[in-house]
Amino acid sequence: MDRRAFLASSLAPALAGLAAGRSADFRAQFPMLEHTVWLNMASMGPLARFASAGMDVGVAFQQEGPGDGRSDYLRAVQEGVRGRFAELVGAREPEIGLVYCTKAGEQIAIDGVMDRLRAGDNVVTNDLHFMGSLNNLLGLRHSGVDVRIVRALDWRVSAERMVQAMDARTALVCVSLVSNINGHIEDVRVLADAVHERGGLLYADIIQAAGAMPLNLRELGVDVAACNGYKHLLGVYGAGFLFVRQEVQGEALPDRMYPGRARHGYAPWGPELEEAYSWSASSTARRYEAGHPNYIGYCAAYESLERLLAIGPERVRDHAVALNRRLIRALPRARFECISPDPDAIGIVTFRLSEPDQVRERLASSGVVVTLSGDRMRVSPGYFSTEADIDRLTEALIG
Repeated sequence: MDRRAFLASSLAPALAGLAAGRSADFRAQFPMLEHTVWLNMASMGPLARFASAGMDVGVAFQQEGPGDGRSDYLRAVQEGVRGRFAELVGAREPEIGLVYCTKAGEQIAIDGVMDRLRAGDNVVTNDLHFMGSLNNLLGLRHSGVDVRIVRALDWRVSAERMVQAMDARTALVCVSLVSNINGHIEDVRVLADAVHERGGLLYADIIQAAGAMPLNLRELGVDVAACNGYKHLLGVYGAGFLFVRQEVQGEALPDRMYPGRARHGYAPWGPELEEAYSWSASSTARRYEAGHPNYIGYCAAYESLERLLAIGPERVRDHAVALNRRLIRALPRARFECISPDPDAIGIVTFRLSEPDQVRERLASSGVVVTLSGDRMRVSPGYFSTEADIDRLTEALIG
């Protein structure tokens, strides 16, 4: 399918609505919403028609060949997807690389300081960081690395307590900018300043922030950040993004791999050159990319980023926050204790349930999808969500 023809025919009216910020036009692009109330963006974003249309072009390129504009489209995706993400998160295009998952980006930060860690330096994190990342860091602890985990008090971790856990040998601070547990927002500017004073780096997992709230990673002082694309970015699994601040590329965060192609400088490969083998190192965040990315997956990211930039992350955040406020007001506090410290700053809200089994039973056949974990319920609406969706959840819970 030719992307330009597709957009002209089926998406052009909706694009005008998106540019005007009309969430109803946005909602129409998600087939899942025809039968499901999806209030689970912190787990996964539903796939939109515009995203799957981009992927269709990528599939057709591999299936049918480069004709009918497909080659031009794939080239535009590869040349433009990093810039679109950079604009969304307040970065420069040379600071953006591609990674297959969020933890792969965090591992790049860990590998970059591994020599220091083996020599006795430490990593500081907290227990509101992503559990998969904590598991990785605990593995480092078992291998002998000093990993310090600050425990939350009342479902939040203050920047002051994080700084107290640092010392002159702190090489790396790893945090989730927005916690997947309850939407807790780290004061990463304070943390960045503190770890920089000690000669270390700050890594931020931004999978719950990118696309869900306004971001400026450079102003926040973040050194390395990463996210997959399947949540608030409305992409697919395996097509994520890496941010590495230009000032640390190749220096404080040294190269551990050298992507690209070696060239032979001797016969019969080619003319005799001074060097038998020549190579070139990237001077951008692409230096941290291992190899071929998920080309088809980034077609979805390319299309979704265009729409998110047209809407604006502030509008996305404000819309979700307003819906969550409606839910908080409607639910009795005695049965649904809100444990989210920043409900006005991010569209993720988590409740502790007095009767979790009853809630599970009520939601099982309701057609409403949220995240239930132990005695917690996490609600995370999208820009496509409506007050009627919130009211349907409320009815299922207490009606």
